Amino acid sequence: MTCFLEFGIAVFIDCLKQIPCQFIIWWVVIRRFGKLEQLNFEHWDDEVILAGGAELSLFQFMRHTVRQFLENKYIAKLILTMTIFLCLVIFSELSISDLLVNEEDDKSYLGWIYYYINYFLLTFFVIEIMLKLFGYAHIFLMEFINVFDSIVVIISFVF
Repeated sequence: MTCFLEFGIAVFIDCLKQIPCQFIIWWVVIRRFGKLEQLNFEHWDDEVILAGGAELSLFQFMRHTVRQFLENKYIAKLILTMTIFLCLVIFSELSISDLLVNEEDDKSYLGWIYYYINYFLLTFFVIEIMLKLFGYAHIFLMEFINVFDSIVVIISFVF
C-alpha cells in the first residue's frame, strides 16, 4: 500500500514540476506555427517593427484572456446564478437546521448533503476570486466590496 502511495506522490510532484514549463512550451508552439507573424529584419523599417512590436507578453496575454473569459456574459450569468444558489442553500439550511443534526450531535444524511453543496460552491467562488485576482490584479483589490467578499469566502472555505 505504501508503494502505491509513494508512487502517487512521485507522479504528483513530477506533474507539478512540469507546470511552469507548459506555458513556455505553449508560447513557443504558438509562435512557431504562425499565430505571430515572423518579421524579416534584413531591411530596417520602423513602421514594420512598430506594427509587430506591440505584441503582448505571455503573462499579459494570459491576463487578457482571463479578463475576456470573466467578462463573457454567460460566465457573468453563471457566477450570478451560483451566488443566488448559494443564498438559497444558506437560507434553506438555516430554516431546517434542526433536521441536519441527529440526537448524537452527528450530521444527518441531509446535513452531509448540505456540507458538500457548500463545499462545492465555496470552491467555485475561491476559483473565481483567484481568476479575478490574476486577471485584474490591483484593480480587483481597489474595490472594497471585492476585498470584503474575498475575505468572507476564504474564511468560510477555511472554517
